Amino acid sequence: MMDFSKLSIGQRRFVEDHLYGYTDTRYQCVRAWSTDTEKVAEVIHLVDDSVLLQHAIQNLFDESKRWHIQSQSQLNTWSDFKREMILRFDKGSNMHDINDFSQSKTMMKERRRNIVKLELDICF
Repeated sequence: MMDFSKLSIGQRRFVEDHLYGYTDTRYQCVRAWSTDTEKVAEVIHLVDDSVLLQHAIQNLFDESKRWHIQSQSQLNTWSDFKREMILRFDKGSNMHDINDFSQSKTMMKERRRNIVKLELDICF
């Protein structure tokens, strides 16, 4: 698990509210998940990519977890992991239903607005 003991209460609350797991479903976008994970790390000033990588690995579920178990010896950095996750799980234009994609996009925009708002609350 990530060590959050040195974070302020506001930072911990931010992490708890915004770090989430990835499961390969048609409702979840791997690019948005990796961007959100990086944004949360940036907001709490997490500079150690190995900790970011460990967090990401601990938050894989279903097919993505099975994929990582098979690929783990090749993925030693956050950038390698992120690149391979996108290659493997990015749905791109293969979305099952355009309405699902629009709904997912709307949810991600709302999540990002909340991240920015809470980032401002932490800083001030």
